[in-house]
Amino acid sequence: PVTSFLVLFIAIPIQFSSTWTTVLWSVQLIIMNLISSRFNIKSVRLFSYLLFALILIKGIIWDMYNTAEMEPVLNSRFWSLGFIFISGYTTYFYFKNVQMDNVEKGIISLTYYTSLIIILLNINAEIFFGVNYYENVFSSTYKTPVIFILWILTSAIMCNAIIFVNKEKPEHNIKRYFGYSVFIIFSVLISISSLFLDSENFIPFFNIRTVLLIAIVTLALITKINTAKIKLISMPESHNIKLILETLIYIMPFVILSTETYLFIRYENININPNYFNALTSASWGIVWAITGTVYIYTAIKNNIKSLRYIGLLAISISIIKLFIFDLFLLPTTIRIIAFIICGLILLVAGLNYQKNVDLMKKILN
Repeated sequence: PVTSFLVLFIAIPIQFSSTWTTVLWSVQLIIMNLISSRFNIKSVRLFSYLLFALILIKGIIWDMYNTAEMEPVLNSRFWSLGFIFISGYTTYFYFKNVQMDNVEKGIISLTYYTSLIIILLNINAEIFFGVNYYENVFSSTYKTPVIFILWILTSAIMCNAIIFVNKEKPEHNIKRYFGYSVFIIFSVLISISSLFLDSENFIPFFNIRTVLLIAIVTLALITKINTAKIKLISMPESHNIKLILETLIYIMPFVILSTETYLFIRYENININPNYFNALTSASWGIVWAITGTVYIYTAIKNNIKSLRYIGLLAISISIIKLFIFDLFLLPTTIRIIAFIICGLILLVAGLNYQKNVDLMKKILN
């Protein structure tokens, strides 16, 4: 059987184009997986791993970088990478329950994760080129935010799909962690990238970047709820994932308020003197962080949310440090005085809140 498959493998590139070569190699790999799993032929199974590695290399080096003007979905790049995913996942699917040594188990796991990464990259590449293909639908201001929104949605769907498929077996925690990492990495990278968007035409608090950041919070909350429904996962895994997702959710309001405050101060309808832009931005950020931190602390005390309390305390600490190290020397006198007064009032409220709930805090700490 190996010899016959090897002859087909060699013959395919001679007769077909690069795209069809990838597709037909993938179809051959699927057939090999089916035959090997049915008749338990180890030599064919080993050849399947080698063929998938060659298809993967070809897809990464040639097919993935085919960025010619092509219609979305109806192009060679999409179908090549799509068949690579199908062949890789079927390799895992047919062989996952076969008795094998640890090395082969590692190869199977690598095939599983690689195929998921390939399909995610394929879908996201199609989103990128698809949005740019329809130039009359999206203006230059909205192209990148729309791409970001679709990317984060794709990563969230994959994350929750992996959680759903692997929720019945506690030993599949690595697969679940992989799903969470996909969503977390995309969330962090897209959040950072959103700070550098061209916001010239954005209206403060009513713009597509705000929609994007709110979408990240919403999808993180949905993922957190889905995680809580899994009863079989271990307590350490549940705690770690909950802490990571909560941290992402709690930090996003600081990002939203900071970016929108920056836009608000520079918004043309406000008519603020440009000479005061940087000073007002710096002062307003400290005030916003202190207010948000105070709200977090109050909410955390009432609901016994440890991570939220720490983030609130950190936000207030950063505001105070920034006030004395940066604002004290660089802000104009009037703005500096106002910033000190407001921050002092905020700290007074936070201190009174702690004093009012001191018994509750002792109970929580005990």
